[in-house]
Amino acid sequence: YRRTFRAMSRAPYLILISDEIKKMFEKLGCRAQMFVLPNGINCAEFRCAPHPTRQAIVLGRIEPRKKQGLLAKALDAHTVQCDFAGPMEPGTDLEVNERNTHYLGEWSRDQVRDELTEYACLVLLSDGEGHAGVVSEALASGLSLVLSPEASHNLDLSREWIYVVDRDKDDLGSAIETAVRDNPTYRAEIRDYCLRSFDWQVIMPRYIAFLQEILAEKGKKKP
Repeated sequence: YRRTFRAMSRAPYLILISDEIKKMFEKLGCRAQMFVLPNGINCAEFRCAPHPTRQAIVLGRIEPRKKQGLLAKALDAHTVQCDFAGPMEPGTDLEVNERNTHYLGEWSRDQVRDELTEYACLVLLSDGEGHAGVVSEALASGLSLVLSPEASHNLDLSREWIYVVDRDKDDLGSAIETAVRDNPTYRAEIRDYCLRSFDWQVIMPRYIAFLQEILAEKGKKKP
């Protein structure tokens, strides 16, 4: 990370994926001109069913920083059903009980686009994220969100279907149960929020505008 930061900080312009990352770069002394642009998504690629048929899912690489093992242990005391899908790194501490937690293996991109919408809730409890692409995929698919603070960047946290939890102190199972229960009420709103906030038709014009601003600045500096 230090090597990457040193290389990036030498650039005169940076496009970063969250305001939190921008603030970190500023705190570390980066003097580049910085722009913030969230990850975009082509919402049209993702199916959005009107009603979920499954409860909760954790989707993505299974690795220590994403705290899937902590979540699975916390859910042992609950009945809410939670599936884990993604490649598993060696040494991970995820242990499912096959009663209410299940490991599905790695999903293909077609499965993500077609089957994610069958769930009511996405859970992501990472201890560090920029702007996780899986969050936008879940929004495009109509899912409610249960997130750690580190995984909630770029989101409107006033939305009733976003639950930001303390993974070490809060009752994770209860938060997921609430998200699952209430999700059918909000699915159309969730999809619309994604379209208005992160769809390529929103993000690409902003990206082009940033590039035009950079080119204009460079033009002014020419002798």
